[in-house]
Amino acid sequence: MTTTELLPLGQSIPPSVLKKDFVKLEDKPYGQPTLGYSVVLPNDWLQLKLKATDARLHVERPKLLSTFLGPKDDGGNPMFQVWCQGLIREISAGDWLKDFLTRTGCEIISLEIRSAYLADALVTRRDGPVLLKIRFSARLAGYRLFLCEGVAPDDLFPKYADGFGLASCTFKPTLITDNPHVEVWQTHTLDNAVSFNAPFSWFERHPQAPEGLDMVDLYNLNGAAEPVGNLKAMAVRRTLTKGKQRIDLPALLTAEFLKIGVQITELVSNESIQTPEPLTNGSVKICKALIPAAPQVRLQNLIVLSVDAPTHHILVGLLTCAPCEGFYEYAVNRRAFDIVLETFRLHVPPAAKAGASPAAKKGR
Repeated sequence: MTTTELLPLGQSIPPSVLKKDFVKLEDKPYGQPTLGYSVVLPNDWLQLKLKATDARLHVERPKLLSTFLGPKDDGGNPMFQVWCQGLIREISAGDWLKDFLTRTGCEIISLEIRSAYLADALVTRRDGPVLLKIRFSARLAGYRLFLCEGVAPDDLFPKYADGFGLASCTFKPTLITDNPHVEVWQTHTLDNAVSFNAPFSWFERHPQAPEGLDMVDLYNLNGAAEPVGNLKAMAVRRTLTKGKQRIDLPALLTAEFLKIGVQITELVSNESIQTPEPLTNGSVKICKALIPAAPQVRLQNLIVLSVDAPTHHILVGLLTCAPCEGFYEYAVNRRAFDIVLETFRLHVPPAAKAGASPAAKKGR
């Protein structure tokens, strides 16, 4: 899979051609505002009539909303389709798209992650004797995932690449819901010093801890109420470690995973990471692991992130199946971990901010 060349977004189409040959279309499939959208397409493309009448969204596969057919061209027709799927768990657009393309037998040429909510891909797929080239764009809008698909025979695709790119970047859902996320997010707090959000579907456990240490346990449960993902977040007051040298803080959180039967099999990486002020000493450790006592023994990934705040050491860890064991499950777990990091908020007392030493500031 290559990502060396960015996919076009219609930048090379002259304004005069845009004004003359393209039109903004507004559609409300099945008469449902939640499925409505607008998009810019060539003005000579025809919209085909939907055969289905059921407007309900599926959660297991995308539902076709619209098909637009271009003029016949050397024995082939370019086509643009809009799909929508309902989601019940948080997942990034890029991971959803990668999973979808893998399951549908596509060969990925390029996959571009523009944000957690938008991803594009260029793929090939064979339809009988014909090799098709397809431009996909996946866009999250609350619990809805819209999928745009521009398809043409491989030899004709370059002629329509800019038009498909323009359609992908101009596509816009009509209705923006109050909750921009798939799920409701719940706020968690550690020692009144750190707060973060996590998807509400993750089961919370707040174990008792010694004075100066606080931890939240979050579990992703499957349909049988078995944990298939475990997030742990810990805050340790720096007064507990003052004067102590070479403390392996990631090992402190790792030990909590070992208590539940996790067995580390390999250290994959242990790297320093950049942190925004006033955080310092950022690091992330990734290990391969197993849970020998689990009903089904699968390869696990253990990720432990550690940073120092002015008043606390902060640790966040994720135990999840490896991508090769179940990519969609891994992607849901990894998205929850990323949400924790994205929504991380530090509540620093003014005195602690003022008391940061010049040496500490210089080391950031």
